[in-house]
Amino acid sequence: MGACSTLSKGYKTFLVILSSGPLISCYIIQALYMNNLSMVLFVCSRVDAQQLFSRTPCVFPQNVLLALIQQLSADLGSATELKLE
Repeated sequence: MGACSTLSKGYKTFLVILSSGPLISCYIIQALYMNNLSMVLFVCSRVDAQQLFSRTPCVFPQNVLLALIQQLSADLGSATELKLE
């Protein structure tokens, strides 16, 4: 039960922080470091990918982009539309 409440608290924290906007890229990076596809999808579902990835220069270093691609390419049978966005 402790793990579930911790995970739930993590999602709630991300949701509050994401609503603030300007640090979205930091939270995507944090979700990647958690190595939790569910958390990565949760964060990605709450950001405007077009706006985030159209910035010049890119807000993510190459290693973060590769980690994001790696995590999103896991289990392409689920949440496919979000992952391809």
